[in-house]
Amino acid sequence: FLSQNVAGVYRTTKEGRNAYCFSKDLTQIISLSGNYLLYQRFKGGEGMSLFKSDLEGKANEMAVDYEINPACIQNGIVYFNNTPDSQGLYAFHVDNNTVSSVAEGNIWFPIIQGGYIYYMNADDNYRLYRMELSGHSTEKLTDDRVDNFNVGQNYIYYQKNDPSQPAMKRMGLDGLNPEIVMNGNFSNINLTSTFAYFHAFQSRTELYRTPVNGAINVTPFTAAMEAARQEQTK
Repeated sequence: FLSQNVAGVYRTTKEGRNAYCFSKDLTQIISLSGNYLLYQRFKGGEGMSLFKSDLEGKANEMAVDYEINPACIQNGIVYFNNTPDSQGLYAFHVDNNTVSSVAEGNIWFPIIQGGYIYYMNADDNYRLYRMELSGHSTEKLTDDRVDNFNVGQNYIYYQKNDPSQPAMKRMGLDGLNPEIVMNGNFSNINLTSTFAYFHAFQSRTELYRTPVNGAINVTPFTAAMEAARQEQTK
């Protein structure tokens, strides 16, 4: 059993047994690439860095001495925006811990899907763009300013930033056929093979979902709300 107050990266069996600790330092985003575990580690006085470990924890080392988000990963390459020295899209190669430049631009929150990188273009009021990985050609997908987004197999779900008419929206991967999912401000968009989940902004318990494909049908996800209420009463 691991307390929620314990920091670090741990591995257990599916039954929660045989816990193994990779790090006791504060960590953020964790990803798996083949037989390697990638995780952001923060240690006082050292700042945030990217660590890499084999699954047994025997080869556990700092891979890059600055902050890299390992969430956007495909075929052993982590795509991330910005180094401490320059803006752009970069690639971290997991096998040899090297970083290379992919494309220039004020690129934020890259997500890879198929042969494209989807991202928010900070030079164009945070509108959504996508870039072909093969030739690096780019195209704008929407004129909406975007707060956050996620990309599925068939749709992009995103929060439209608008002072008077904010909304959770979705559109095709090519930007066509945009439609409103739900009016209001939402965050934490998570997509599975069956549902799209999203939180009401600044709420831990108000969670909604809709079929990720097909007709929109938003309903409260009450199971999450009930679990949060039970946790608060402990």
